[in-house]
Amino acid sequence: MTEVKQTSLSNEIDLIDVIITLVKSWKLIFGIVLIVGISTYFILKSQPKLFTTSLIVNSPKENDFAKITRNSIIKISPEYLFQTYYKELISPDNFKDFIKENNYLEKLFTDDSRTEEELLTEAAKLLKFEVILPVAGKTKGAPLPPQRVRLTYNSHSQANAVNLLNNYTFHTNKIVTSTLSSMYVNLKSASLVDLDEKIELLKINAKSERMFEITRKESLNSEKIKTLEQEKKALLDEAKAKRETKINRYKDALNIAQKLQIKKYSDTSDTSDTSDTSDTSDTSDTSDTSDTSDRSIQLQQNPDTLYLKGSDYLSTQIDILSSRKDDAAYLDSLSSIDKQIHLIQNDQSLIALKNRKDDTPFIKQLPQILIEKEKLASLNKDLPTFSSYSVFKKATLDGQKAMSKKLLIFTAVNFLAFIFSGMLAIFLNALKERNYINCKNEGELK
Repeated sequence: MTEVKQTSLSNEIDLIDVIITLVKSWKLIFGIVLIVGISTYFILKSQPKLFTTSLIVNSPKENDFAKITRNSIIKISPEYLFQTYYKELISPDNFKDFIKENNYLEKLFTDDSRTEEELLTEAAKLLKFEVILPVAGKTKGAPLPPQRVRLTYNSHSQANAVNLLNNYTFHTNKIVTSTLSSMYVNLKSASLVDLDEKIELLKINAKSERMFEITRKESLNSEKIKTLEQEKKALLDEAKAKRETKINRYKDALNIAQKLQIKKYSDTSDTSDTSDTSDTSDTSDTSDTSDTSDRSIQLQQNPDTLYLKGSDYLSTQIDILSSRKDDAAYLDSLSSIDKQIHLIQNDQSLIALKNRKDDTPFIKQLPQILIEKEKLASLNKDLPTFSSYSVFKKATLDGQKAMSKKLLIFTAVNFLAFIFSGMLAIFLNALKERNYINCKNEGELK
């Protein structure tokens, strides 16, 4: 029972024994750590130096932005312009294209056996961006667009990094300005096409309105002429009816004159008992004060005394009235109606509308559109040269070294060497004690 207990106790690790073992093996531990530390130091020292190069860009200057806003067809803000530039700046694809186009891989990675895609990915990882303004966390609500950005690139050759950063910001600006110039050209062209279509539409509408006005006037004039023709026909019918009535009256008077054998005009007054004779004549001894014309008028006003005109006169009148084919020449009011019809048939405003070849001068909105079109056409063919950013701090050869990780690596390696040497010392001590116990047991058996 006592032997089993002693065996279990001997298998347990005593912390004090471990510390004593480490202290006794300090030379081994120190030697391993020293050798590893010296090796690590020289290995790290042989590594090339790493430099940090930075560049700071701002939103565009007022005079550069004014070059764009001066053209009314481009409506953007400085914030939008710089935000567009920033998005293009942080694009990995844009940076990789720039690296390939300018052969920076050979300058940045000399004698590197990795593939081009791997080197491009590594180069993109070395480029860092930091938004300086607005300060993150100090604005409430939606984040504001960037106003100032720092670009940082770590490289073993600061000269290459300086050249890379300065050229990359300029390269990105060319892309943005090219995009805006294309937008400007397309927008200008589209605006001119839109104005031409608007002008054409106005012409079509003007022609349609003119044709509608022609139709309206023709319909209105037709109605007027129809009304006047009806009025004219009514007058002719009335004149014809009056003429026929007059012929019948003359015929009745002719019968009376023939029966009374009155061939010539007679001065004898009519003594009939008609109600209208009181107004016709006065045959008193005052014949020297009345004339023949007055008597003729009186006779015409009183049909019952018309026979006194005599059969010759009445026959002549009947023949004249019966042979008349048209009463229009004897109606003064018809000339006025015919004149109105003529004026309507020769409506000068209607003739002008029909003869109009071009409706352009009569379009009220057209002058303003033509001015706008002329203004657009007078703009430059392309946008003037401008910058979508401004340089706050240019990249320079300042010799600033990148925050080195060599000290961290050196410390970590030495710490691992210490752990390893300590474990090795414990292992060797345990092995030594086991050999000692085995030898002791063998001696007791003998």
